[in-house]
Amino acid sequence: MDICYGNEMKRRYLEPVKLKNGKWTFVNSDGILWSDLYGDEAMFIFICNFHEGFAAVQLQNGEWTFVDKNEKMWKQKFDFVCDFHEGFACVRVCDGWTFVDKDGNLFKERFASQSVFSNGLAKVITNDESKKICYLDIYQNLWDINHAEYFKEIYKNPEYVFQLEQNLLSSKKFLKTALSVIVQRLDDMRKEMPKEQFEQYKNKLNQNIQDKFSSIIVLIERDEQNKSGNFEY
Repeated sequence: MDICYGNEMKRRYLEPVKLKNGKWTFVNSDGILWSDLYGDEAMFIFICNFHEGFAAVQLQNGEWTFVDKNEKMWKQKFDFVCDFHEGFACVRVCDGWTFVDKDGNLFKERFASQSVFSNGLAKVITNDESKKICYLDIYQNLWDINHAEYFKEIYKNPEYVFQLEQNLLSSKKFLKTALSVIVQRLDDMRKEMPKEQFEQYKNKLNQNIQDKFSSIIVLIERDEQNKSGNFEY
């Protein structure tokens, strides 16, 4: 089911409401219930609150999916889902746990269990016999605890990246993940700091990063030229 009202000028919103029959549905900004528009297909066992623009809903067959603020419901179905955090949601599929992005793209790897993304990383347990604890980045790279500690320190203080050993910083894979952690930290700082102060900090940090890592950043950007990722801090 594709529930979408097209390009309308006024701002729309959805709110979950519980019906007298015990099921849940949405009411839109016109005060219209989805259940009145779409019948049983728009009645759910449960609806979670919106988080990062998406609400998890449990369908009447027990499966889960997502609805966005534009009144569009995903066609993909999952055994279970969690809220979006830092642009990704934990979902359970037939062969284990994994992540999905806001465009509906699933990560390739499957895990025995996992946590939500926090500060650019997600703690996961591998789905093989070893049940190894690792840390996953947004590029689907797995890191051990030692590398994860570096990224945690970078999140706490982005300037920490300038103090790391050259062998780490010469790795495109490591630096790319470090930069993604910095991007997440700056996104959080944007909400915490006055705008002018934040812009000054961001611009100075960006210039220092470009000065120190320009040659590696060029290689990273070359690898990413056909992808949507960018490196604006």
